[in-house]
Amino acid sequence: VFVFAGRDSGSCEVSFTFVGSGLGDYVRDRDLDTGLTFFRFEGVGLGDHTPGLFLPAPRLARLADVGLAGRAGAFAVAADGAYSREDLNRLSSKDDGDNEGGALGLRLGWADADSTRNAASSSAPGRSSTSGELRKGATATFRGQEAEFVPLGRTRDVYLGERWNFVDTTRADEALGELGGWIERANRWRAGASAGVLDRAGLFRSVRQEASGSWAGGRIARAAANVQTVQRTDEADSAGAVHGDLLRARGDLETRFGRLRPGASYWKEGRTDEREGTRIAGQDEEEFGASLGFESAAASARVRAAQRTTDVIEAESWARQSVGRTIETEAEARPRPSVRLRASWIRRDLDFNGSRGEDRVTTLTRGDLAHEAIGGQLRGEYVYETTSRTFVDRAAGDGGVEEPALVVAASARLRLGGRSSQALGGGEKPAAWRRLLALFESESFARVDEETIENDRGAIYRLDFAKYQDDSTTVFGKFLLREELTIFPGETAFSATARWERIDTQDNRLDPERVEIVTERRILRARNALSKWVTLESQGSIEDESRGDSRSGVQEFDLRRGELREELVFQPKPASRIFARGSILSVRNTTIDASIRAVSLGGGVSSAIRTTGRLQAEATWTRPTDVRGVDVSSRFRTKDGNQLDWRGLFEIRLSDSISGSFTVTGRALEGAPATHLVRAEARALF
Repeated sequence: VFVFAGRDSGSCEVSFTFVGSGLGDYVRDRDLDTGLTFFRFEGVGLGDHTPGLFLPAPRLARLADVGLAGRAGAFAVAADGAYSREDLNRLSSKDDGDNEGGALGLRLGWADADSTRNAASSSAPGRSSTSGELRKGATATFRGQEAEFVPLGRTRDVYLGERWNFVDTTRADEALGELGGWIERANRWRAGASAGVLDRAGLFRSVRQEASGSWAGGRIARAAANVQTVQRTDEADSAGAVHGDLLRARGDLETRFGRLRPGASYWKEGRTDEREGTRIAGQDEEEFGASLGFESAAASARVRAAQRTTDVIEAESWARQSVGRTIETEAEARPRPSVRLRASWIRRDLDFNGSRGEDRVTTLTRGDLAHEAIGGQLRGEYVYETTSRTFVDRAAGDGGVEEPALVVAASARLRLGGRSSQALGGGEKPAAWRRLLALFESESFARVDEETIENDRGAIYRLDFAKYQDDSTTVFGKFLLREELTIFPGETAFSATARWERIDTQDNRLDPERVEIVTERRILRARNALSKWVTLESQGSIEDESRGDSRSGVQEFDLRRGELREELVFQPKPASRIFARGSILSVRNTTIDASIRAVSLGGGVSSAIRTTGRLQAEATWTRPTDVRGVDVSSRFRTKDGNQLDWRGLFEIRLSDSISGSFTVTGRALEGAPATHLVRAEARALF
């Protein structure tokens, strides 16, 4: 039995793996005085963790696929067949009888000769469809796969369950077939319909129908309608077959009267499940909406109001669950080509009937401003967003009280300089002050994020920073400040960049911790072209990072990292590069008085092989020169022994359809076995 001895006091270092409740011997615990996490022995079968690490069994997956496509007059056909083999454990021959499976996909399309010819002519340069062209077409599709078929990627649509009204089930033989047709008058109207069947053997069968239509012309800017129905028979339920019906309907209408754009919308989605004629579950949602828009050359605006009702099945009858009301407004203005202002506001009231839920009000506000001046040399971007949600304090357990939380995100970015003097002059020699601005580029950036349960919301909206990152009201908060200055940012022989960044974070979501993290970085980077082919890049950086638990007052770590790096690059051709790198590293954790210093040397080569291949190789050797203390927080990137890392890559393309690659990576750490990873890949497309 392993017993936690305290920080730096034990003789064993043990890894624990979660195996599930009642399957392990240990439970995870936390020392409230020090904030350290440890594992406590509870007894055989009384915990949920076990000592050690799980190693995955070696697995084999193979896939062969062949496809073809062709066209003959108005007909187009495509077929795809696949065969897979998957062995979840190559060390065992048990249950190998279901390792192989197949799949087949077919598609047949027809479009009348006029449709084919018109589609080709309208896609030609300088040609467009006219409203007098009538087009027609039809499609037939089939897809089937065995339960044992295992693809290496996705073969089903992302929302297949939503489309066919089922919850994903276990593997089974599956077949899907659909027929559809459409007819349209180009640039005026379109109508279409489809029907299909999805059958997963022994589990369920869904029959689906869909019809849609659209119209545009005259005072009707856009009109569209869509209706879908699905009937499902679920045979996998042990209590008896379940019959489910789904109805989806949607309609949108937008008209135009001068600069005004009145509109209306309708949406409905209803589901009902019955067993032996008795309703057992169901939900019906219906929404009516109206909108009014305004458009001009310099501005546009839109307001929309909608009401949505939700009914559910309770005791075999329909009952009103909630009523939701939504108001949306948005506007955009461009008073000048160099200025753009956008704003939007959304409010949703959700009122639940009786004790079926807690009434809520959600709002979302967003505004952004972008501008340019001095021929683009001065550029600014400003964003302001607010939203509201409900926050549950996890530290209070299941009895945690839901509190309304306000989320604010605001940022400002200001850039000065950086545009080339040639672009500023418009063919003429620019003024001296404009040429001076082109010699440097400065960027200032600030961002504040705050999620709070503060009752004085007006102060939060006004960005009163005295109300931010308060341990009693802040759920999550972050301040980010960044300054960057680059001298000679263009394609010159020398350029230099100085950057300062500070991030203050308070995260109270990870209860019972109240985490405070402060990170500050200072970076100085210089690039000097010694010749046409040789470049020297230098960088010095200092980073301070501290983390503590504000609830217990425990300082977990307080680090200072420093690095000086030099890199010499020889690039005789755009696609060929040879470099040598050296750096000095220093990291210190003042919380536990541990530190490490190291030197690092590395180099690499990258080159194109004619026009069909690429070769890369890189190696880095790191040697610690001074190690003090033990890094129990695992924040030191450098180990306390010599370390060699390497990587090699070779890629080649034999043709447009055949290519391959070979990659080798590895690490050799003093006192531990070297690790190697070799990967070879061949790709063929036919």
